Amino acid sequence: MAKIILEVGHGPYRTRNGKVGFEEGANGPGTTEYKEVKIMAELAQVKLTMQGYDVEVLDPEESLKKIGQLALGSNIFVSLHLNAFNRMAQGTEVLIHRAGTKEDHNLAEVLQEELVKALGLTDRGVKRQGLAVLSQVPSSVQAACLTESFFIDSVADAETVRTMSETAAHAIATGIDRYIKTHGLDQDQ
Repeated sequence: MAKIILEVGHGPYRTRNGKVGFEEGANGPGTTEYKEVKIMAELAQVKLTMQGYDVEVLDPEESLKKIGQLALGSNIFVSLHLNAFNRMAQGTEVLIHRAGTKEDHNLAEVLQEELVKALGLTDRGVKRQGLAVLSQVPSSVQAACLTESFFIDSVADAETVRTMSETAAHAIATGIDRYIKTHGLDQDQ
């Protein structure tokens, strides 16, 4: 059975010095990135668990290095985020680390396709960036990426944000399932 890690972007954190804090991430109408991606992670976890996968949601008050250690033994790592820019930007993108592997890119492409299809937003593509959270994911994890499902600051109201978050959660779960079934990680491993 494939093991999946869904990491909630932002939220509680601990610095290298041990300082504890909390980051809401981007702001949207009546909500925040952290609140929405936490809901997305929980909904995707339920859907994937019902399909027979071992799914863990990480929302730890830990350093990025510790998050990487918690990912040990998993097959797939997806960090969930929402974008924000100028209240007008639109679209969906999935990011992999600058040094990402072919499998990272394959997972990102599948998630991008599912998110664009479900949300109907502009396809901003799969991009490479030097993302700290992905740099800590162990090389033993088959595929890792970070989703930016939509721009939270360009959505008109909180109800629409919630609907889009729920839609994105189902698209991410569908994409992970599709990736597993088509890229060598069948459920009976």
